[in-house]
Amino acid sequence: VPSEAQALLGMAVVDESARVRRGAARSVAGLGPVKGRALLERLLGDREPSVLSLAAAAAMECGATWATARLVELTNHTDSAVVLSAVQSLMVLGGADDAQLARVAAHPDGEVVKQVLHEGCSFPSVLVQAVRSLADPRWDVRVAAAQALQVSGNAGQHLAALEAARAKETDPLADDALLAAIETLKAR
Repeated sequence: VPSEAQALLGMAVVDESARVRRGAARSVAGLGPVKGRALLERLLGDREPSVLSLAAAAAMECGATWATARLVELTNHTDSAVVLSAVQSLMVLGGADDAQLARVAAHPDGEVVKQVLHEGCSFPSVLVQAVRSLADPRWDVRVAAAQALQVSGNAGQHLAALEAARAKETDPLADDALLAAIETLKAR
């Protein structure tokens, strides 16, 4: 019963145990963006990173566009899982802009960079970061950069960077991704 669920979740979001608050964060999206707003706002202000990450995902799941400002704040969090969840939610909710993605694309955690490259490759600032990421020490980040350029790049701007990166590439998977991107841009 929705009213009983709301009362139970109301108790769970203020519980001492992070495990209970995580459970609330997993469930609050079922109330919807309006009925669950007060509870979700509380969860998006939690001190525990695992709760914040789940709350950001709940905002995305229930379409809580009102949470965009808080999700932008969470992209500055010290915990990479929180940043990942906030970026994904912003992308789905349509709250991401070029400047935000440029900042997050320069994150020190390669997993965050890969997420931004995959989900934000239609943004010009992300393509700029993709070119930079072709020289990343992590092969998987270089693959994500090549894939982003393959999807949204153009030969005039990005082909030379891809070819230069391929000439230096030592990883076979990254080399395959670079070759695929080069071939796609040449075919456009």
